[in-house]
Amino acid sequence: MAVTGRRPQYLVFNKPVGVQTDLTPVVPHSLGSMLNALDQQQSLQILADLPRTIAGLTLVTDDNAFLTEVQGQTWPSTLRVQLTGTTPLTLPQNIAAEVVEQRPDQVHQWTMLTLQTTALDSVTAWLESLSRVSGAINRIGWGPIKLSPDLAVGTYRGLFPQEIDALLTPATTSSLEK
Repeated sequence: MAVTGRRPQYLVFNKPVGVQTDLTPVVPHSLGSMLNALDQQQSLQILADLPRTIAGLTLVTDDNAFLTEVQGQTWPSTLRVQLTGTTPLTLPQNIAAEVVEQRPDQVHQWTMLTLQTTALDSVTAWLESLSRVSGAINRIGWGPIKLSPDLAVGTYRGLFPQEIDALLTPATTSSLEK
Protein backbone atom coordinates (compact mmCIF):
# COMPACT_ATOMS: atom_id res chain seq x y z
CA MET A 1 0.00 0.00 0.00
CA ALA A 2 2.57 2.61 1.02
CA VAL A 3 5.12 3.71 -1.52
CA THR A 4 7.66 5.16 0.88
CA GLY A 5 11.42 4.88 0.95
CA ARG A 6 11.79 5.77 -2.73
CA ARG A 7 13.68 8.80 -3.99
CA PRO A 8 12.27 11.36 -4.40
CA GLN A 9 9.47 11.14 -1.85
CA TYR A 10 5.86 12.17 -2.55
CA LEU A 11 3.62 11.54 0.47
CA VAL A 12 -0.05 12.13 1.30
CA PHE A 13 -1.07 12.36 4.97
CA ASN A 14 -4.51 12.14 6.54
CA LYS A 15 -3.71 14.71 9.22
CA PRO A 16 -5.74 14.65 12.44
CA VAL A 17 -7.10 17.87 13.99
CA GLY A 18 -4.55 19.42 16.36
CA VAL A 19 -1.47 18.01 14.63
CA GLN A 20 1.18 20.55 13.61
CA THR A 21 2.52 20.47 10.08
CA ASP A 22 6.09 20.51 11.42
CA LEU A 23 8.12 17.72 9.78
CA THR A 24 10.72 17.44 12.55
CA PRO A 25 10.43 13.87 13.93
CA VAL A 26 10.99 14.89 17.57
CA VAL A 27 8.20 17.51 17.66
CA PRO A 28 5.24 15.93 19.48
CA HIS A 29 1.83 16.01 17.79
CA SER A 30 3.35 16.79 14.39
CA LEU A 31 3.46 15.21 10.95
CA GLY A 32 7.17 14.56 11.55
CA SER A 33 6.40 12.40 14.59
CA MET A 34 4.13 10.25 12.37
CA LEU A 35 6.93 9.43 9.89
CA ASN A 36 8.55 5.99 9.92
CA ALA A 37 12.33 5.76 10.50
CA LEU A 38 13.15 5.53 6.79
CA ASP A 39 11.06 8.58 5.87
CA GLN A 40 12.40 10.60 8.83
CA GLN A 41 15.80 10.65 7.11
CA GLN A 42 14.47 12.64 4.13
CA SER A 43 14.52 16.43 3.84
CA LEU A 44 10.76 16.83 3.38
CA GLN A 45 8.71 19.98 2.79
CA ILE A 46 4.98 20.65 2.99
CA LEU A 47 3.33 21.02 -0.40
CA ALA A 48 -0.33 21.36 0.60
CA ASP A 49 -0.39 22.83 4.09
CA LEU A 50 -3.30 22.80 6.52
CA PRO A 51 -3.97 24.87 9.64
CA ARG A 52 -3.73 22.95 12.91
CA THR A 53 -7.51 23.18 13.38
CA ILE A 54 -8.28 21.42 10.07
CA ALA A 55 -8.02 17.68 9.43
CA GLY A 56 -7.37 15.81 6.23
CA LEU A 57 -5.23 15.70 3.13
CA THR A 58 -1.73 17.15 3.43
CA LEU A 59 0.97 16.61 0.78
CA VAL A 60 4.70 16.39 1.51
CA THR A 61 7.71 15.97 -0.80
CA ASP A 62 11.49 16.22 -0.94
CA ASP A 63 11.51 17.07 -4.67
CA ASN A 64 12.20 20.82 -4.91
CA ALA A 65 11.46 21.07 -8.65
CA PHE A 66 8.12 19.30 -8.16
CA LEU A 67 7.34 21.51 -5.15
CA THR A 68 8.02 24.70 -7.11
CA GLU A 69 6.02 23.61 -10.16
CA VAL A 70 2.97 22.43 -8.21
CA GLN A 71 2.95 25.44 -5.85
CA GLY A 72 2.79 27.67 -8.92
CA GLN A 73 -0.66 26.27 -9.70
CA THR A 74 -3.87 27.20 -7.93
CA TRP A 75 -5.38 23.85 -7.06
CA PRO A 76 -8.64 24.16 -5.10
CA SER A 77 -9.09 22.47 -1.74
CA THR A 78 -12.24 20.40 -1.30
CA LEU A 79 -13.54 20.78 2.26
CA ARG A 80 -16.25 18.78 4.01
CA VAL A 81 -17.95 19.71 7.27
CA GLN A 82 -21.02 18.57 9.17
CA LEU A 83 -23.53 21.27 10.14
CA THR A 84 -26.38 21.01 12.62
CA GLY A 85 -29.86 21.33 11.15
CA THR A 86 -31.11 20.69 7.64
CA THR A 87 -31.51 24.29 6.46
CA PRO A 88 -29.33 24.89 3.37
CA LEU A 89 -26.34 27.17 3.97
CA THR A 90 -26.00 30.26 1.78
CA LEU A 91 -22.46 31.46 1.14
CA PRO A 92 -21.81 35.18 1.67
CA GLN A 93 -20.69 37.12 -1.44
CA ASN A 94 -17.22 37.72 0.02
CA ILE A 95 -16.46 34.00 0.50
CA ALA A 96 -14.42 32.62 -2.41
CA ALA A 97 -15.88 29.12 -2.46
CA GLU A 98 -18.32 27.00 -4.41
CA VAL A 99 -20.78 24.59 -2.84
CA VAL A 100 -20.15 21.15 -4.33
CA GLU A 101 -22.84 19.40 -2.31
CA GLN A 102 -25.25 20.00 0.58
CA ARG A 103 -26.67 16.70 1.75
CA PRO A 104 -29.31 17.09 4.49
CA ASP A 105 -30.08 14.15 6.77
CA GLN A 106 -33.65 14.57 8.03
CA VAL A 107 -33.35 11.64 10.45
CA HIS A 108 -30.26 12.92 12.30
CA GLN A 109 -31.01 16.61 11.68
CA TRP A 110 -27.67 17.58 10.16
CA THR A 111 -26.30 18.60 6.78
CA MET A 112 -23.05 17.43 5.20
CA LEU A 113 -21.54 20.41 3.34
CA THR A 114 -18.82 20.03 0.71
CA LEU A 115 -17.07 23.16 -0.65
CA GLN A 116 -14.24 23.90 -3.07
CA THR A 117 -11.97 26.90 -2.60
CA THR A 118 -8.58 28.33 -3.50
CA ALA A 119 -8.82 30.69 -0.49
CA LEU A 120 -8.31 28.04 2.20
CA ASP A 121 -7.44 30.35 5.11
CA SER A 122 -10.37 32.75 4.73
CA VAL A 123 -12.91 30.00 4.02
CA THR A 124 -11.83 27.85 6.98
CA ALA A 125 -11.88 30.93 9.25
CA TRP A 126 -15.43 31.64 8.07
CA LEU A 127 -16.49 28.00 8.60
CA GLU A 128 -14.96 27.97 12.09
CA SER A 129 -17.02 31.06 12.97
CA LEU A 130 -20.32 29.35 12.11
CA SER A 131 -22.33 28.15 15.10
CA ARG A 132 -23.75 25.26 13.03
CA VAL A 133 -20.41 23.43 12.61
CA SER A 134 -20.66 20.21 14.62
CA GLY A 135 -17.36 18.51 13.92
CA ALA A 136 -13.97 18.88 12.34
CA ILE A 137 -13.48 20.63 9.03
CA ASN A 138 -11.84 18.08 6.74
CA ARG A 139 -9.92 18.62 3.52
CA ILE A 140 -10.90 15.64 1.40
CA GLY A 141 -9.24 16.78 -1.81
CA TRP A 142 -6.62 19.09 -3.25
CA GLY A 143 -6.79 19.58 -6.98
CA PRO A 144 -6.82 16.15 -8.63
CA ILE A 145 -5.83 14.32 -5.42
CA LYS A 146 -8.68 12.91 -3.33
CA LEU A 147 -8.31 11.57 0.21
CA SER A 148 -8.79 7.83 0.00
CA PRO A 149 -11.36 6.44 2.46
CA ASP A 150 -8.95 3.61 3.33
CA LEU A 151 -6.20 6.02 4.50
CA ALA A 152 -6.87 6.12 8.24
CA VAL A 153 -6.60 9.37 10.18
CA GLY A 154 -3.04 9.77 11.45
CA THR A 155 -1.44 7.73 8.65
CA TYR A 156 0.24 8.41 5.32
CA ARG A 157 1.22 6.71 2.10
CA GLY A 158 3.24 7.48 -0.99
CA LEU A 159 1.54 9.12 -3.95
CA PHE A 160 1.05 6.84 -6.92
CA PRO A 161 2.67 7.78 -10.26
CA GLN A 162 -0.67 8.78 -11.82
CA GLU A 163 -1.36 11.09 -8.84
CA ILE A 164 2.05 12.75 -9.25
CA ASP A 165 1.40 13.23 -12.98
CA ALA A 166 -2.05 14.69 -12.28
CA LEU A 167 -0.53 17.31 -9.95
CA LEU A 168 1.86 18.35 -12.72
CA THR A 169 -1.02 18.92 -15.17
CA PRO A 170 -1.86 22.65 -15.13
CA ALA A 171 -5.00 23.60 -13.23
CA THR A 172 -7.80 25.25 -15.18
CA THR A 173 -9.09 28.64 -14.10
CA SER A 174 -12.38 28.53 -12.24
CA SER A 175 -14.86 30.90 -10.67
CA LEU A 176 -13.22 30.23 -7.28
CA GLU A 177 -10.65 32.93 -7.95
CA LYS A 178 -12.63 35.97 -6.77
